Order: sequence, then C-alpha cells, then structure tokens
Amino acid sequence: MRIPPASGRQPTPPHRDGTLCVVVRRQLWGRFHRSVRLTGPVLPLIAGAVALAATLPITGTYHVYNQTWDEPAHIVAGLEWLQRGAYRFEPLHPPLARIVSAAGPYLAGARLDDDPNPWSQGNRILGSGDRYFRMLGLARAGTLLFFLLACVGVYLVARRAAGPGAGVVAVLLLSTLPLVLAHAGLATTDLALASGTILSFAGFLWWRDAPTMRRGIALGAILGATVLTKFSSLLFLPVVLGSALLLGRPAARDRNAALRALRPVWLTALLLIWIGYRASVGPALPPDDPAGSGTSAQSFGLATRIAKLPVYPAPALIQGLAAYAGQSGKGRKAYFMGERGRTGWWTFFPTMFALKTPIAFLALAGLGAVTAVARRREPGQRIVFAATVAAAGCLLVLLPSRVNIGLRHALSIYPLLSVTAAYGAVALWRRGRHRVGAAAAVALIVWQVVAAWRAHPDFLPYFNELAAEPPERYVVDSDLDWGQDLKRLADTLRSRGITDVALAYNGSADPHAVGIERYRILVPFRPDTGWIAISVFTRTLGYWNQPTSDDFAWLERFQPVARAGRSMLLYRIEAGSNR
Repeated sequence: MRIPPASGRQPTPPHRDGTLCVVVRRQLWGRFHRSVRLTGPVLPLIAGAVALAATLPITGTYHVYNQTWDEPAHIVAGLEWLQRGAYRFEPLHPPLARIVSAAGPYLAGARLDDDPNPWSQGNRILGSGDRYFRMLGLARAGTLLFFLLACVGVYLVARRAAGPGAGVVAVLLLSTLPLVLAHAGLATTDLALASGTILSFAGFLWWRDAPTMRRGIALGAILGATVLTKFSSLLFLPVVLGSALLLGRPAARDRNAALRALRPVWLTALLLIWIGYRASVGPALPPDDPAGSGTSAQSFGLATRIAKLPVYPAPALIQGLAAYAGQSGKGRKAYFMGERGRTGWWTFFPTMFALKTPIAFLALAGLGAVTAVARRREPGQRIVFAATVAAAGCLLVLLPSRVNIGLRHALSIYPLLSVTAAYGAVALWRRGRHRVGAAAAVALIVWQVVAAWRAHPDFLPYFNELAAEPPERYVVDSDLDWGQDLKRLADTLRSRGITDVALAYNGSADPHAVGIERYRILVPFRPDTGWIAISVFTRTLGYWNQPTSDDFAWLERFQPVARAGRSMLLYRIEAGSNR
C-alpha cells in the first residue's frame, strides 16, 4: 500500500512535474543523449555530410596560398608517369599521390617538355595569372580524395570500437584539425600516407575477423597503395599492424593456417607496388650515378656491377629508398625553440604536436587513451587501445629523425588519435553525472570547431593557445613557412603602392606568376635599403641551400612594418640606417 505524502498530494508522475516547455526539453534532451547509440543509416549519412562540408574550407585556401615548396615537383613527377610512362624525374617519393595530383592538370592539357629541372617544369606548367590558380587548384583537388578516404577509415574504426555515434564524432574531430585541413588543401603526399595508415588499420581489423582470400587481397591492395604514397609508410605500417595484433591473432585454426592466409596479402601488396612503378625492370643504380650516392665505382667493385644489371623490378623504388635513406642520414638545416642545427632534436615532434594540435583535441584524446587503457580488456576498448598505441608508436619511431622540418611527417597519427578522441567524447557524454559530462563533451567539440573556423585560411601555420607570438620563436619551416605566402605579399605590395622590392623568398614559386613584376634578389651579408621582403625561414636560417645561417642577421636590428600572411615580413630600411 502506497502512503501519500503528508501534504495529502499525490506523487507527481515522471516528466509531469513542470510546464510543457520542461517536458519537451527533457524529451528532446533524452533523444539527443541517446543518439550516440543509433544504428540506422542516418549516422553514416551524417558522417559523410560532415566530411563533405569540410571540403569547403579546404578548397577555400586554394586561391589564398600560392604553391608550397614541394608541389611543383610532385605535379611534374605525376605528369611524367601519366604522359611518358616513366618515373625518373625525382624518385624520392613513391608515385601514387603524385599521379592523383597530376591527373587534373593532365586532363586540362598540361604536358612536359625537355626541361630536366622538375621545379622549373612545374612553374611553366602552372603558368601565371588565372591559369596559375586554375592549374594549382586542379592539382590540389586530387588530395581531397585522400581526405575523404581518411574520413572513411576513421569512421569505420570508431564505429567498430564504440558505435556509429562515435564514428560521426571521430569524423567531425578529424575534419576540424587545422593541420589535417592544411595538408588536405595541398598537392603533396603527407595526407595520402595518413589516409593509407588508418585504412590499413581498419582493413587489418576486417581481415582479422575472417582471413579469407578475398579479404586478404583487399588488405594487400590497401597496404600496397599505402606504400606507394610515401616511403615513411615502411616505418609506420609495421607499428600500426603490430599494434592491431594487440587484439589477438587472426581467426584461423592454427599458426600455419594464419600464415597461409597472409599469402594473398603480401602477394597482392608486392604486385600492386610493382604496377605502381609501371611494372618496370631496370638497373638498381640511376644512370647518372655509376656507383650510387656519389661513391666511386672502385669502392664497390662487383657489387656495383651487379647493381647495374637491368634485371631489378621497380628500379625507381630502389633508387628512391636509397635517396631517402641518404637524405635522412645527412639531416637538414632547421631551427627549433631558439636553436639552429642539422641533426634534429628528440623533443621536436612531441613539442610540435603539443603546440599545433587544438587543446580540445588533446584533452579528448587524453581522456580516451586513459579510459581505453583502464578498460582495455573489453572488445571495443581494445580497438581504441590499439589505435592509441599505434599513434604513439608512429610518433616514437620519428623521435630519432635527423630531418625536423615539419609535424607533417607525423600527420598519420591524427586519424588514429581521432578514434581515441571520439571515444573520449562518447565516454564523457555517457558517464557524466547531472549532464555535466555531456555538456563538457559538447563544449570541447565546439571549442575545436571554433578553433578551426578562426584559423581559416591559415591552417598551415596554426598554433594553439599554448603557443605565444610570434610563432617563429618555435619553428620556421613547413609548420610556419613553406613558401605559401608570396601571393599575399604581392597583394600587400599592391595595396601599399610598392613597385620595387628586395626579395629573399623561401619557396619555389615564380614571383612574376603571382603578380610581383619588379624585384631584386636580396644578397646575403649585404645590408640593403628601401623596401625589403623576406621569409621568416630566410631571416632566421638564411637561404636553404647555403651552409650559413646568419645571412641576414643585420635585419635583427629592425622591426617589420607589415606581415603578409604568417610567413612574409616587409621592412622599410631608410638610407644610412645600416651603418
């Protein structure tokens, strides 16, 4: 028997203790709160809409940034593959991403001539004026394919780990990361590798469930295509696949059965890599280097003669790996946190990850990682745990690198960490008391979206709130200055009525192509007067191909009067002030 309250009033039924507005609000909140567990076709469509919406701010940078340093060489190498059926211009990178970037200009009529220099070839193909940005936009549009594939991979892994709601959140987080948006808008290879990395992780999970021949061929195709994007995939893929093994061995009867199931995987991968190099066969050494890497033929003797035999499959792959190893061993001129050097810093990638990643993403990824580690024995959490370990492993293998010229080399960690961050958001949403957790999850996601919106169009030189101004106190290479602001300098000169300028530009663009008609080259160690425009890289490290780094130390006594974009500084030096 229910005893009525002392007041004599009957207990108020649930959801009827307030006005109609309160009831409606509670019903809507409950439905929204449960939406993270929907399983129908609505959430995949939402994820696809989010990914497509992100292409708008990406394409919005096409007419803001002129070419970055590497884009002309990538376009020309891809055109050589399409036009001539060869791959000899510059084998330092595999061909897949370059072919995709060159497809648009090729269909628009771009063709190579006899110039052996890929950068001058690229500048000729891009042209100037309206043609310049049309051709550059066509090349950059190819990278959108890899961005959308990365979103697909992130959605598949996050959905499997924590449901389709987590998949939508993961896509939203990935597509609002400034560094991802920056490289999705360039005709380069970094985002292609990032998409291949997450797809390889997703494909391995799928193959592990049922290691059939059909799934093995599909996984081999993904792995082969990933290797064809960038040579650093050979560092990342073992880490990613090894981390996926934390989930257990493939569903095979015994070890021999598992090894047999791997045959279609590696056979398909090797075949696709060879096809990517036009199924070519030839000598392992390039024709202009009879002993390889500048070493005398007498030093190698028989080994050199064997390497010159025209019997090696995909010889450009072998030459590219040799060039990649040689460049990695020599290092590059770089600047980091007030220090200049050529051999790299162990703290470079962790520090830049902390400074160039939105704080909200760091918080969600940290929460997701802690939760996944604490509950790693549960099936879904093990996937998040493996993705987190894979991201950490990819970062760790880069720590000894002697080439510290940009966090873009670690871009592959972001799709993996998007899964971890999405899991952190969902865990915060579901476990918070009195709606505080849900409100915190929404606030962090909104914070990241707003950060991306505020950063547009300067996704490339983005730094989070932990970094103080000016950004060149931390780095001056592709995380800030990749030669992308020459067009903005031309706009600044035009708006100020400046018709003559001394220029020290760190980039591959032709100043005439973006509207700078009259200029002179600023000479190292020779103080100049008048209007001077200089890249922050050049002011800090001098010209990239010179051994000295204090070429323009005399400029440190002056303050720039304007900044074009984030990477070009404009000075006005009066006559007599350089004495």
